[in-house]
Amino acid sequence: MLPAASYDHLSDFCRLGHRIDAGLPKLVHIIGYPSSGTTLLRRILNAHPDLCITSEMPLLPMLAGKLPAKVNRTNFNETKRKFLAIDVYGNFHNRELLFSDLAELFGPAEHYTAAHLYAALIDRRPYTYYGNKTPQYSESLPKLLTLFPHTKLILIVRDIRDVALSFTARWGKSEVLCAHKWHRRMEMALTTLGQLPAGKSHLVRYEDLVCESQKTLAGIYDFLGIPDVHQFGNCTHSPAKAFDVDGSHAVELDQTRIGRWRKSLPQAMTRRVEEISYDTLRRFEYVPQFARSGKSLWKLKRLFLELRDFVAAFSPHNQHKSLAKYSGRVGFIFITLKRRWYVR
Repeated sequence: MLPAASYDHLSDFCRLGHRIDAGLPKLVHIIGYPSSGTTLLRRILNAHPDLCITSEMPLLPMLAGKLPAKVNRTNFNETKRKFLAIDVYGNFHNRELLFSDLAELFGPAEHYTAAHLYAALIDRRPYTYYGNKTPQYSESLPKLLTLFPHTKLILIVRDIRDVALSFTARWGKSEVLCAHKWHRRMEMALTTLGQLPAGKSHLVRYEDLVCESQKTLAGIYDFLGIPDVHQFGNCTHSPAKAFDVDGSHAVELDQTRIGRWRKSLPQAMTRRVEEISYDTLRRFEYVPQFARSGKSLWKLKRLFLELRDFVAAFSPHNQHKSLAKYSGRVGFIFITLKRRWYVR
């Protein structure tokens, strides 16, 4: 990974001298849907010296409306405790943060905001942007934006037919229910993003990221207002295979993962997936092969498939890395239920 940005990169919001408050840190969050490339995009972007994007924090939006407008010495510990409580996967890397440390990152001030505390908990080093990648934010964007109104958002989408195939191959989950949830969450995300001012959100297609990585990344860097990573001398890039920085952080760009559904997803299932996600599929410029119109999923059928997916979480064939142990499976289900409760 490239060296972290130097303290000079904080010049826009970290100036010498004591102030009443500190300028807001820049935040960016990657959203989408599971198995749609959020992890790949995060790893690639983290190769940039101006970016520090940690992994998933699905319960973060629960803090909307529960944090003080100003974080000072008096309420710092309680506010920090609330942040750490929602970090169920341990993705805050600066958990020993002290109030005095905020001055080193953002400049001396009498008080800060929850965004300062959040950014400092992610990493103790200075970056231009801080954030996380959590696909599930696509269904809770209003709460995330209540918490961090100034954050920028990157929505990455992938062909639902490949996503559905991945869901059943890796986790034993229903392709049909996957398509239903993908359609609903993408519509929710697009509705919210469409209400934001220009320059607040950016759309990336997984297929473009893999097949036209340099062009796609250049668009993201332009959206964030940071230099293209290829301007740094110690960065090399092989568009055919991997994004490699300093030879230590290779990220596979496997084009064979695109369009696997054509060979592996039965035609009848492909048609049903296309019917359920028809409008959203076309909205993202994916072409339905068999469906001619959209057909929704019956509620009774959906409830049956929800139960089936719940059982699949305990299957020994489930390949989700956090479910290797029985306790991990129980914890995963508990987190999922808790997240769905606050989204309601």
